[in-house]
Amino acid sequence: MVKQNDLSDVTYKLSPQNYENIFNVYEDEETEFYLYNLLRTVNFPTDLDPTKYTNYIVQNGDTWTLLAWKHYRNIKLWWVIVRANEIDDATEQPIAGTELKIIKPTTVRSLLNFLKNE
Repeated sequence: MVKQNDLSDVTYKLSPQNYENIFNVYEDEETEFYLYNLLRTVNFPTDLDPTKYTNYIVQNGDTWTLLAWKHYRNIKLWWVIVRANEIDDATEQPIAGTELKIIKPTTVRSLLNFLKNE
């Protein structure tokens, strides 16, 4: 399978933390356009080992990217928080008082390495 960064004629290279990196890219031979397989996503087990995450209570003003910065020092990892908490609509910002699972940074690094090599 091919990822966007593997395509020689695509000049924009994605960071390994970008959510788009999990999608395989296919070339439509008729149109010569590249297509993403958007059916793929990352799912965390509902019974995730408690040693792999911490709990966080959402504060007023928290956004997905701000939470990613607070916990990972990288706003591009917002999707890890959204997927770990089974949020279906990331356009809705987190609600103050909500308890979220925050996957530990070491586990996130392992996840990114796995996705990169898959």
